[in-house]
Amino acid sequence: MFSSFIAKFLGYFWIYLISKQGPEVLGYVSLALSFGSIFQVISSLGILKSSIRNYIYYKENFDKRRFERIVNLSFTLVLISNLVFLFIVILFGNIISTYIYKLPSLYLWMVVIAVTLVIVRTLRTYSSHLWADNKVSILIISSALFPSVMKLVSLLVFFYLLNKDMIFSAIVSFVVSEIMSTLFVFMYALRISNIKPRIVYDLYKYKEDVLYILRYSLPLVVPMSLGVISKEIDKIMLNYFLDVDIVGVYAVSIPFITLITTIITSLYPSTVVFTIREVSKKRIREFEQIMSIMLKYIFIFSLLVYAIYILYGMDIIRIIFGKQYVMAYYALVILYPAFMIPTVFGIYGRFLWSKENLSYLIWVSVIVLALSIVLNYVLIPRYGIIGASISTLIISLIGPFYTFRRTLKYFKFNIPYLSLLISFLLALFVLYGINYIVHIFIEYLNVWQASIMLVLSILVYIAVLFIFRIITIGEIIKIIRFILYSKSK
Repeated sequence: MFSSFIAKFLGYFWIYLISKQGPEVLGYVSLALSFGSIFQVISSLGILKSSIRNYIYYKENFDKRRFERIVNLSFTLVLISNLVFLFIVILFGNIISTYIYKLPSLYLWMVVIAVTLVIVRTLRTYSSHLWADNKVSILIISSALFPSVMKLVSLLVFFYLLNKDMIFSAIVSFVVSEIMSTLFVFMYALRISNIKPRIVYDLYKYKEDVLYILRYSLPLVVPMSLGVISKEIDKIMLNYFLDVDIVGVYAVSIPFITLITTIITSLYPSTVVFTIREVSKKRIREFEQIMSIMLKYIFIFSLLVYAIYILYGMDIIRIIFGKQYVMAYYALVILYPAFMIPTVFGIYGRFLWSKENLSYLIWVSVIVLALSIVLNYVLIPRYGIIGASISTLIISLIGPFYTFRRTLKYFKFNIPYLSLLISFLLALFVLYGINYIVHIFIEYLNVWQASIMLVLSILVYIAVLFIFRIITIGEIIKIIRFILYSKSK
């Protein structure tokens, strides 16, 4: 968790440095990376995502020969699919950059990013079998902390030492960090693993295993791809209808949210491994008890941060980025639940990994993408950043709640949603009153004044939760034990 948070903080500083060159530069870089996000999900055909599940399953069942075969077949299939999609980008990327992104100069960077991701996603497919050996810490460091450090260092070198322009420096720093971090974990995997990566040329010989891999990965690739496109479409359409500098202002709000979602997603490795093991051993009741407590505290933490952003988000953005980015506050307040709800309820989706195929998500994803395009088309020309944020919020509610309902078919989690909501609203009401009084005397808070208000907000919120007996010391101890237990296995 600590490594992931530090990685996001460094990434936040990377965005901060780019933003100082103006919203237009940050918007251009954001659009380039949005293409990368879409490409890497589509091109891997869901195999990288499904490989972790397959690796853990065969490792737990001590099927060593098939485990090794699945690793190498996944490695080969990802390489083939990535090369195919790279060829498509080279052929049609100029059309995409000109008529969809409306930035013809983006074509070159699209090809550079695509080549980078072919290398990265292929090597990571092999390295991801370390999840089955519980090498979680090294994977988190290599996939989060190390690339964030490399990206920041590369940006400083190219921009400040070599005097390159910021767009060049930002995108090249992304490329360098992705390749270097991937090579790091790949070499580590080669050193400690008995399985050596090799390309399987006779795929037909192992057609049963190939079909097994694709049977799970292909139902994933459609909802994953459509989901990522749905998340990136707001930036693309903001640029299409308005301008690239609006995308830059909009992009400032997102790091505030991802700093928080990182803390939650850092629990995913523990929950995935824990779920598969406990469910396979039929310890359902024990699993439900500890997950209920953990999920409740995730909700508590998420609501606390949301209260802080509602009350002090504009001051925080003004202090860090400057007045030209203040409009990002409205995006922050609307987008926070749009990001947080899928993040929190994403844990529920991972519980389903142990129970059923996720092909039903295809229809949900198609509906979400279609609705996203329509809403952005209607709202962005009229309301700009606020319209894009509202669109994202609406479409972000569909998939997670549907997944949540399906999860309840198998597991019963006892979470006091109503009490949590009442406590949040009460704490928000008290804090709003304090904030209103403070701003009567102080129009703009400085860094120290904002820090004092943040600490006061946290104390008031925790006090309300203790008064309503929503949190207890005993439950906090159980959560700590769960995290330590999961990491020790």
